[in-house]
Amino acid sequence: VLRRIIRRAHRFALKAHKEGTHRDSYQPMMAKLVDVLASEMADAYPELQRAKTLIEKNLLVEEESFALTLSRAEGLFADKTKGLKPGETLPPQDAFLLYDTYGLPKDVLQDMLSDKGLLFDEAAFDVDMQRQKETARGAGRFQATTTAHNAGDAVLQKLSPTAFLGYTSLSASASLLAVLKDGQPVDHLNQGDEAIFVFDQTPFYGESGGQQGDFGVATANDLAINVIDTQKKGGIVLHHGRLEKGQLTKDHLVPSNPQNTFCLTVKAARRHGLKVHHSATHLLHAALRSVLGDHVAQKGSLVLPDRLRFDFSHFEKLTREQLEQLETHVNQVICTAAPVFIEVTSLQKAQNAGAMALFGEAYGDEVRVVTMGTPEKASEAQSAALAKTFSKELCGGTHVTHTGEIGFFKIVSESGVAKGIRRIEAVAGHAAHEAVRQLFHTLHEAQALLGASHTTLLPKLQALLDEKKALLKKQQQGGHQRAAFDENTLTKGAHTVVLRHIKGATLQDMRAMWDQLRAQHKAHLVVLMAQTPGKTSLLIGSCTKEMSASEVLKKILGPLQGRGGGRADMAQGGFDGTLSLPQLENLVTEAI
Repeated sequence: VLRRIIRRAHRFALKAHKEGTHRDSYQPMMAKLVDVLASEMADAYPELQRAKTLIEKNLLVEEESFALTLSRAEGLFADKTKGLKPGETLPPQDAFLLYDTYGLPKDVLQDMLSDKGLLFDEAAFDVDMQRQKETARGAGRFQATTTAHNAGDAVLQKLSPTAFLGYTSLSASASLLAVLKDGQPVDHLNQGDEAIFVFDQTPFYGESGGQQGDFGVATANDLAINVIDTQKKGGIVLHHGRLEKGQLTKDHLVPSNPQNTFCLTVKAARRHGLKVHHSATHLLHAALRSVLGDHVAQKGSLVLPDRLRFDFSHFEKLTREQLEQLETHVNQVICTAAPVFIEVTSLQKAQNAGAMALFGEAYGDEVRVVTMGTPEKASEAQSAALAKTFSKELCGGTHVTHTGEIGFFKIVSESGVAKGIRRIEAVAGHAAHEAVRQLFHTLHEAQALLGASHTTLLPKLQALLDEKKALLKKQQQGGHQRAAFDENTLTKGAHTVVLRHIKGATLQDMRAMWDQLRAQHKAHLVVLMAQTPGKTSLLIGSCTKEMSASEVLKKILGPLQGRGGGRADMAQGGFDGTLSLPQLENLVTEAI
């Protein structure tokens, strides 16, 4: 909804600007309004001042992104509406092409048609939209299969919330309240059956807050259940398990029957890994805010026994230096063995004390505050240096008792997952030591293969790469001289495109030819095609910032069910099947 509002605002501002005197000088303007908004409204909305930088960057990125989308779509819009008179309707297939391929929002498309006095067939558009959704669902790789989400709601609603004992104990005695199989309550299970087991109390942590649920066992005198997942549904903890021994009968569900009492035991090693990685996410969050700024906010997390994933708001790729700073900050706190304090208090009191809450999360009147405080044995200098990386957050997860239990922290990767959202994957504790061990093992193998020491490894590797590059260049030049091709040039608007069908070419040949064409031609875009029996490869190079090679490739491969990718200046991909040069011309014309 917010993105739609921003896009409509951009288009109306742009339209008003073009009707003014300086038609070609429009710059994104919404981010410039944040200062005034914050000064006027900060008393009512304190987060405006606190998150001003984040808001400005969000608005700027959104407006610049949509400006690019709009500029790409306007040319096709003009072509598709050229012969239409006021009162006529834009063909539904053209409307959906503008939406689906060029990213033009439906409401903006309606506005643009209204400006020209043209009509929009919304019913036909919605039919195409529904068809696309059904196709996407059919192609989906994952299906929702968690039995817990379909468990007998009527039964669960009658039960009191499960008492969670797992903060202080990994085993407990509990009474079995319900068994659900295939979403229905049952009172009989055979050995090997899988079901959902609900107890009155449990040491098992149900998956929430990004932390994966516990594994373990539940045993009675004559039964053994292997718990292979633990989920939450409202206040009820659902133990997904397999009956490994015995036969469950209705007697096991009778409260007064001794068979109703089970011993629940959490797998300790796995829980320890979860605690280590959950506590590490808190330190990472604090370190990110210290290194990158207060605009950083958690946007999602996943805590597993052997790794963690943390998504956060930021607008650019982190540098190697920043990643090293993050690791240093976290490991400094780990080395001080700072105590971890847990306190249950009111939400208001926690926020007044500076506890960080996740925006959009629903909290009750009482909350659990996890504080990783200044270590008792640290010097004043250490405490001052590390204070910024220490954490105070609202959290219901399980944690270590002091940061020293985390052992060691290592970032594995950093990447972008959405506009303005970055992701760090990391390991801690035993998993971090194992990751480093594997890295050194690989390093030693590389040294052995090249006959190098750790000081000569990189120079030797660079020499080999340079030698390979020289050989490839020589081969490419020879291959390029032998390659036969058909070529054509097309013009659309102000854009010139060179298309070439190279016969018997390899991908290396196409890359070499692209380098030469870039120097020889003044084309905006170069599209190279090579074919083998039943397979077509494409390489697209862009010589202008106005055209993205990866976007053009995506639009060409879409209807062909092909795959590929790349950068704005060069992209490559392919599909099963063949094309003629005229057919390729038609696809390129539609894509630019």
